[in-house]
Amino acid sequence: LGQVYETADDAAKATMRQMAASDPRSQVRAGALELLAELGDEQSVEIAKKAIESDSAYNVIAAGLQALIVLDSTQ
Repeated sequence: LGQVYETADDAAKATMRQMAASDPRSQVRAGALELLAELGDEQSVEIAKKAIESDSAYNVIAAGLQALIVLDSTQ
């Protein structure tokens, strides 16, 4: 399963970014953030920051924090 994620193309990452930002289910948003962090997708840093600032679900906030730890080397 890990090999599938390691070879995700740009279209798949874009879909996951959209899911992380706007899916109505918190489990999906959190899972998408976790996958994007595993993939090293630096384009999702802003999505993670927004999740931390404005999402009401604790699991999404936690996933956003974890994504920032992995992805944002400037912090």
